[in-house]
Amino acid sequence: MSQNLDIFLIRHSKPLIEAGTCYGQLDCPVCDDYPLQLAKISDYFSDKKINAIYSSPLIRCRKLAEDLAKQLINKPIIYMDGFKEIHFGEWEGKQWDDIPRDKIDEWNENRLHFQFPQGETPNQFHKRVSQAWSELIVSASNAVAPQKIVVVTHSGVICSLLCRHFNIALENVTELKVQYASITYLRI
Repeated sequence: MSQNLDIFLIRHSKPLIEAGTCYGQLDCPVCDDYPLQLAKISDYFSDKKINAIYSSPLIRCRKLAEDLAKQLINKPIIYMDGFKEIHFGEWEGKQWDDIPRDKIDEWNENRLHFQFPQGETPNQFHKRVSQAWSELIVSASNAVAPQKIVVVTHSGVICSLLCRHFNIALENVTELKVQYASITYLRI
């Protein structure tokens, strides 16, 4: 790729879900303060020409991507399942306090390979995210001019991509924190 690629990773706004609930791919709506978070993000992009918007198809990302697309581009959003959050399987929608402590301990002892019941392992999740990222990069590298791309996604996805981009050991992913409605900028 001879041109610069500017990628803006946006974490979705705060979801409307009870505190302490395990959610990864659980599809939940956005909170009442969504318009304020959208305004903040929109203001950031007011002076930037965006070429494409990619998004997780989950509601909390899809809504933000659609609202940004109305303001920033005149092209369809590219939805990618690879940019969905980790799948916690049977834990989805449960209170963290209701998940057996021994299972949480088992996960903590085997951070990358613990199989969430009927879900995926963190390592499988990272591979899925990395595959989606590679597809995005290949697609963007075909452009003749520098590209500015928005990816609306989840905290886990952004942390996974930061580990990949900055060669941070995946075991250390829990040290990274990504706030709701935050923007992480990468130049490739």
